[in-house]
Amino acid sequence: EEIIIEKEDYESLTQSIKLELSKMEFEVLQMFLAGMSYTDIAESLNTNEKAVDNALSRIRKKLKK
Repeated sequence: EEIIIEKEDYESLTQSIKLELSKMEFEVLQMFLAGMSYTDIAESLNTNEKAVDNALSRIRKKLKK
């Protein structure tokens, strides 16, 4: 039962975060949390490292609220 509650909390948190972030920001966040480097994230999203860095900065600002 405890595992089910934790899974529901995780899904609720994920949905809340998705509502706050753009599609790209959410993808960057998932990859970053999975341990990918800025370079790897940028290559995966066909963008550059600066765009990844900017996205992570926006994510931090949005999630501090």
